Amino acid sequence: SSGWTARVWIATKAPSRTTAATTFAAAHLSNPAVAQLAAVHSYVVAFWWSAGIFVVGAAIVAALLRPGVPDFNANANAGNVVVL
Repeated sequence: SSGWTARVWIATKAPSRTTAATTFAAAHLSNPAVAQLAAVHSYVVAFWWSAGIFVVGAAIVAALLRPGVPDFNANANAGNVVVL
């Protein structure tokens, strides 16, 4: 229930970045560089999000991998294996 309360607060009270971006763009639309800067910014944001996801994935893989080389010959004397 506290998570629901936090989401309601964020949805109703937190400052809206979309509104700030829209207000800024509307105030500066006479400058053609705003659209170019917005395009570059979107690529930069996408790059950093993908880099962050890659780093998180690398950390998960590093945590799951066992160190060392597996010893496939450890059970060589355990008996004969019949392969059909």
